[in-house]
Amino acid sequence: MKKNSNELSAADFRKQYVDQQEHGLQKRCVDWFKRAYPQLIIAAIPNAAKRSPGLARQLLDEGLLAGFPDTIIPFPCGEYHGLFAELKTVNGTVSIQQAAIHALLRAFGYVVIIPRTFEEFQSQVNDYLHP
Repeated sequence: MKKNSNELSAADFRKQYVDQQEHGLQKRCVDWFKRAYPQLIIAAIPNAAKRSPGLARQLLDEGLLAGFPDTIIPFPCGEYHGLFAELKTVNGTVSIQQAAIHALLRAFGYVVIIPRTFEEFQSQVNDYLHP
């Protein structure tokens, strides 16, 4: 049976649903961080955003790097240069590209966390900022 052009496949629907969940988690985490630590910076790195092929090529040419974490807190603490967070849903998985980038960032002296809930993000960020 031919699909209506407006219908999503089951895999596309799941991907879209996971993207929405991760967006909500990231927004909640960023909002909390800005309230809890107004003197510090948190910035998003929009690697997962949907874009046209032309814009994707332009961003890759400008340095967009597949697998780079979702957010950065560029504040040195102890022996670390800063903290990157790769936010995932409870069932989300880290890709091979993400794992490779995370390993490099850790080798370069950064903390990389992969919180799956808002509470994990809060706890891990607080632990980083208050060792």
